[in-house]
Amino acid sequence: MYGQIIIPPQVLGELQSALGPEAVRTWAGAPPKWLEVRAAQSIDAKLGLGIGESAAIALAQELKADRLLIDDQKGRQAALQLGISIAGTLGVLRDAALGGLVDLESCLEKVRKTNFRASPQVYAKILADYERLKRQG
Repeated sequence: MYGQIIIPPQVLGELQSALGPEAVRTWAGAPPKWLEVRAAQSIDAKLGLGIGESAAIALAQELKADRLLIDDQKGRQAALQLGISIAGTLGVLRDAALGGLVDLESCLEKVRKTNFRASPQVYAKILADYERLKRQG
C-alpha cells in the first residue's frame, strides 16, 4: 500500500518486546521485504518522547519521508510541529479500505477489542473520512 516502510531499530525493538502481543513479536522476528530497518543519524532527546518515537521522527526528517506512521499522541504533536505529515493506525486502516484491501468497519471492531486506545469520536471521524473520500472517488 505504501510501497516501503522504513523504521529505526528502536521501533523494531518495541515490536519484538516480550511485553507486546505474540503475533506482533512473531511478525517482527521475520519482517516482510517491504520493511527496512535503518538507524537515524541524530536523535533529538529534547523532544521529551520515548526512544522509539524520537528515533522515528528523526528518521522521517532525515529521509524527508512522505508520511510518518505514529500513534503516540505526544509524538504526533511533535511531528506535526516539525512539519512532518503523519498517519496513525486508524488512518492506515482507512487507506487500506479505500484501496479495497480490507473492510474498515470489521477492522475497527477488531481494533476496539485490543488495548489500542482511541475515543469514540476518533473512530467516528475515521468512518466519516472514509465515506467522504470514497464518494470523492
